Amino acid sequence: MRAGKYDGADRGSTPYRDRGSFFITDYMGWDRLIGQERVKHMLSSAISSKRVAHAWLFHGPAGSGKRAAALAFAQALQCKERFDGSVCGTCSACHKVPRMLHPDVHVLIPHANDAAPADLGARVALLAESPYSVIDYARRPSLDGSGGASNKQVSYLIGQVQEELRAPMSYRPVEGAWRIAILTHAQTMRTEGANAFLKLLEEPGNNTVFILLAERLDQVLPTIMSRCQQVRFSPLDADEIAAGIEREGLAPPDMAAVLARMADGSYEQARELALSKELRRSRDFILDFLRHAFKASGDDMMSRVDELAAEGRESVKFHLLVLLGLIRDLLLFAEAGKTAPIVNVDWQDVLVKFSGGLPLARLDTMADAVEHAIYMVERNVNQRLALANLAITLSRAMRGDGQVEAVPRVG
Repeated sequence: MRAGKYDGADRGSTPYRDRGSFFITDYMGWDRLIGQERVKHMLSSAISSKRVAHAWLFHGPAGSGKRAAALAFAQALQCKERFDGSVCGTCSACHKVPRMLHPDVHVLIPHANDAAPADLGARVALLAESPYSVIDYARRPSLDGSGGASNKQVSYLIGQVQEELRAPMSYRPVEGAWRIAILTHAQTMRTEGANAFLKLLEEPGNNTVFILLAERLDQVLPTIMSRCQQVRFSPLDADEIAAGIEREGLAPPDMAAVLARMADGSYEQARELALSKELRRSRDFILDFLRHAFKASGDDMMSRVDELAAEGRESVKFHLLVLLGLIRDLLLFAEAGKTAPIVNVDWQDVLVKFSGGLPLARLDTMADAVEHAIYMVERNVNQRLALANLAITLSRAMRGDGQVEAVPRVG
């Protein structure tokens, strides 16, 4: 499916740099892929040696660059000036592929039966902004951010395979040398859709390339996996993620380093955190929450509890995860000092002040208390009660109170 024009509302901008076409205009082809040097070499060598398989299966963790690699591979295949696996960056194909406008490069997203074509087109169009944009329905049910998690099952149904894959891939290329289909989240393909797709894999036609993307091999049907050349993607290093965030202009160096460590090997996750105003607000809030919990000054503490409890369940959980990250940094700092591999690298002064001012703090109890609060929130327990109990436990634990009751460990 080729994306059409999208004039929907923008999702906002970061406080560091306005979002736009930076990534696409400044970087082309393989330069858009963060890290994964082995993959770049493998795919570019396949083109230069004229050994391009008709079906590929890119597998690895979410956010490791599978979509970015697939689009760079497609651009290199369609480039009209170079045929060695690189891109010229000036021909019509090099301009159209990264902008999701090439008529012979189709990107498919699994969806429910009632998904609107305009919404599907808008999701694919987001890849022109960055191939690391979150476009799947599971993590992003609504493009404008409204609504909660979706309960709808998304998959490649037989109708989608017939209309969005079999039909366009059966025609002659319109202007490129290849017909290319990129199937995101290929593990969602079920039996009927897979049977229809298998016929395409068995009789692909000349100059046809299918690129399937999946996180885990054991989730892909064996009949499909056996017909594809597999390419493994590794989690990204924190330094690679931080460099990419800086390059996109999404955060200054100190914050980029924090985001990279929070992302756990996923550039996609780091990018979403950078684009979110929630993280910055949450970090400020949890420091304030801890200060008031330590003071245990009745009304002030409960006002913070009420403020947090009034937010939605996912927002409360997000705040608690940020708080848990800070406490884990405190644990690491207590063991290794300034050489500790902490996540919140810009909070060294906070860690120093906390450790020096509260030498008796029971950090293990604090971490257990936050994990227990997350567990309770996920199970729809009264948020105000769960957070009030958390504040009381944190207050006592920070003072090294010997009367703190052990919090049940979760899991």
